[in-house]
Order: sequence, then C-alpha cells, then structure tokens
Amino acid sequence: GFSEAEKSTIEVVLTDDLTVKVVSLAGLGLLKLVSWVDRPNERERDAQDLWFVMKNYLDAGNEERIFAENNPHLDLLENFDVELTGARLFGRDVAELLNDETRKILQRALSEEDMNAGIYQLTAIVTRFTHQLEPDDESIITVWRVFREELLR
Repeated sequence: GFSEAEKSTIEVVLTDDLTVKVVSLAGLGLLKLVSWVDRPNERERDAQDLWFVMKNYLDAGNEERIFAENNPHLDLLENFDVELTGARLFGRDVAELLNDETRKILQRALSEEDMNAGIYQLTAIVTRFTHQLEPDDESIITVWRVFREELLR
C-alpha cells in the first residue's frame, strides 16, 4: 500500500518556506488496513485508527463532496446516514488508490468467508477501544460491511 498511499499525498503549506507532503486520509486508511490484514493479532492499533478515520470521514472535509453539484456519489444520498455514508465514501476513496496487486491481496483477505471472522474481530477491537460507547455491535458490524462492499466493488 505504500506506493498507492504516496500517490495520494497532499501538500500542506506550513510556512512561506516550508511545504510538506502528507498522506491523504484514504491513503492512511489503506496503510492501516494493509497493516491490520497482514498481522491482525498484533496490529489492533491499526484497526482502531482505521475505525476512527472511518467514523469521522465525512466531518474531515468530505461532507461537501456528497452535497456538491455534479456529485459522482449521488447514490450515497439515498437513506442518508452519517456513519454509513462516511464508511461508503471512505471505502470508495481507498478503492480508487488500489493497484491490481494490492486489490487482489485485499480481495483474498477480505473475502466474505474470511471477513465474517474479521469483522467480529474488528468489532471486538472497536468495542474495547471505545469503551463500549458505540450503540451496539450490530451497528459496528454494519459500518465495517458497507466499507468492505465499497472497497471491493
């Protein structure tokens, strides 16, 4: 995921003389996802970070994209839900970064059969991370599933 994330960097001007490249949220999400998929039992922090970005994706400057004229994501306005819409858009944005090799790796790792077990593991991590402030496990599972659907579209 490094080469894909690098292509998604944005330039941030810190001073007149200093501009730095920073990975986009979609690029960060891809790095966190690949890291977690590679070592799920050792990389809980990556799953927590991925969840945090996904939960806040619309509020991170992406809400305007949903409501803009000529929006290519008009379908996301149907049954609008902030969490689910953010997860869907996040999945789409991460998917746009994937090269063929990384897409195949994620398709294998996030196959329906493997992802069912993975989603429950991710849900347990989120529940511990958020100290059970989430509404319920079923809503967490739904957010992970819609992210996965858009990512692997």
